[in-house]
Amino acid sequence: MAAEYSRELSVKVHAGACRVASLGFKQGGAISYGLKRELVDENRCSRGIILGSGQRKHLQTDRVLVQPGPQHEQQIVAQIFREYVVRRRSQASIVRLLNKEQVSNHRGTPWSEGMIRILSNEAYIGNSVYNRKSFRLKQVMKKNPPELWVRATGLYEPIVDRSVFFKAQELLKEQYVRLSDEHLLKKLRDALAANGKLSVSIMAATEGMPSPPLYAYRFGSLREAFRRVG
Repeated sequence: MAAEYSRELSVKVHAGACRVASLGFKQGGAISYGLKRELVDENRCSRGIILGSGQRKHLQTDRVLVQPGPQHEQQIVAQIFREYVVRRRSQASIVRLLNKEQVSNHRGTPWSEGMIRILSNEAYIGNSVYNRKSFRLKQVMKKNPPELWVRATGLYEPIVDRSVFFKAQELLKEQYVRLSDEHLLKKLRDALAANGKLSVSIMAATEGMPSPPLYAYRFGSLREAFRRVG
C-alpha cells in the first residue's frame, strides 16, 4: 500500500510539474550561459530578485521565469551560433577559440565541448522545453519521445535569430549522420597513438576531432567508444 501510494503521488507531482512548465515557468535544474532566473509571484509580477546559483524560491505560490541574462553573455551566445552556422567551425574549434580569448563561462571556468550544447537549447529563441528526460524512482534516466515534451513558446525576445538557430539544428543533425562509425573510431585510434592515452581534454585539443557528445550518441557512451579502440 505504501508503494502504491508513492507511485500515485509521483504521478500527481509529475502532472503538476508539467502543467506549471506548460505556463512557461522554470521547473528546477541549472540554466545555461546567457540566461538568468527571475523570481515572480503567482501573477507573473517580478519580485525584483534574480536567483543566483543554488538559490531557490521559498514561497510555494512564487514561480521562477527564465529571462535573457547579461548583455555580454548574450553577445557570446550569438557569437557561438555565428561561428558554427556562418563560419562552419566545429564545436571543438569554438571551445578552443573561447578559451584562447579567455572568455569565462557562467561558472567562471574554461569552456568544454559539453557546454556547447547550447546550440540545441531552445531557450535562446524564447522557448521552454520540459520533460525531455525521465528519471523515475529506482529506474535509469531515459529520453522521452518528442510527443511527451512540454513546450512553452515566445516567453521573451530571442537571443539568437530564429533562422540562425534552426540552421544550427540542421547542421547538428548532419553532424550526427555524416561520419561513419569506423571513421569516428579511426580518429580516436589516431589520437590514442599520438598521445598514448585518451580523454575529453585530449579530444578537445585535437584538430579535426569530432565532439565527445557525438561519440556518446553513436556508441552509447564515451567509455564504450574508448573501449572499442582499446
